[in-house]
Amino acid sequence: ASGLARLGERELALEVYRRGRERHPDDFALHFEQGRILTPPPLESGPEPELVEAVGCFRAALALRPDNYAVRFLLGRVYDKLGEKRLALEQHEINLERRPDDPTLRFHQGYLTRDLGDPKRSIAILEPLFDVREPGWVAGWAHNSAGRAWLDLSEVEEARRCFERAV
Repeated sequence: ASGLARLGERELALEVYRRGRERHPDDFALHFEQGRILTPPPLESGPEPELVEAVGCFRAALALRPDNYAVRFLLGRVYDKLGEKRLALEQHEINLERRPDDPTLRFHQGYLTRDLGDPKRSIAILEPLFDVREPGWVAGWAHNSAGRAWLDLSEVEEARRCFERAV
């Protein structure tokens, strides 16, 4: 099925994974791969029914391997796309317990904290990421998210400084 997905036969691949999951509910890879195919790229939203289906896939995978970083990361991303910010943050914070210095997880924690209404805490989480070099996108996005948090606090000059460094 993964070969079908790589060949652009997404719907056929999903059908194979769905059948496989019905027949082999204890197969971690089937749950994970179907969820991965249903999860849109970071800057795309995706249709809600597919996102809900992805949540089911990832939850089934976590039932089999609760410590799996990739499943929790993608589940957090899907929850975020569904507007379930607290559930998204929960997944990333579970992963942070194992990888406390992961800048990607810290970024997600920071912007989700702002989205949940705590701009001061968000800034405290995001500021240490301003000088992160890898992955290359983190510093810019951290500046942008911190700028938005400063705006939430009506600190326009601080926000402007962050936005200027974001580009």
